[in-house]
Amino acid sequence: MMKIPISQILRSRRRTIALVITRDARLVVRAPVHTTITEIEALVEQKRNWIAKKLTQVQHKQTIHRMNPFRDGELFRYKGKQYPLMITSGEQSIRLNDHHILFPERYLAHPERAMTYWYAHEALRTLADRVQYYTNTHGFRHTGITVTGARTRWGSCSPADRLCFSWRLILLPESVIDYVVVHELCHTVEKNHSARFWNRVGAILPDYKERKALLKEY
Repeated sequence: MMKIPISQILRSRRRTIALVITRDARLVVRAPVHTTITEIEALVEQKRNWIAKKLTQVQHKQTIHRMNPFRDGELFRYKGKQYPLMITSGEQSIRLNDHHILFPERYLAHPERAMTYWYAHEALRTLADRVQYYTNTHGFRHTGITVTGARTRWGSCSPADRLCFSWRLILLPESVIDYVVVHELCHTVEKNHSARFWNRVGAILPDYKERKALLKEY
């Protein structure tokens, strides 16, 4: 039986070995500094079936992506709901109506860039509104809002109380967006995840555990 190829081994002070399947279908191993190649290969072999399954899933997604360019009817998520795309020659910018995301024909040369820009713009507008709402109603203070393309963190709060959010939040239900906003605003007061922090979150969102669990699904 052939060995499963390891594309990269990243060593750090971590305590356990982690196997990561990247978006381009590569196996990356994150391991403690003193882990031997033999130990890594043994774990990879032990997880052979799991790795094969994940690689197949990623490759399948790549195939679907290549087979489904931007076209009428393709579904895009917005605030937890899915809307079909409608290619139009009558619109100057991307916009959402009650039933479709209207996508100008002139953007088809670079559709992903145009859609990402629109998502980021919508995210900034929505997040600024929700931050302002909770700031006004609960007396928070912050030093500004930034929207980024982060893939691994939904939000963060800097030591100077600047809030940073991923534009991908605009894909999630509004209840989850509010949870992330409240979470980061509470960090302007409590800089950790202590009991006092969660009590503060719970005082604003009594159902925060349900919202947090829903966020994990994404």
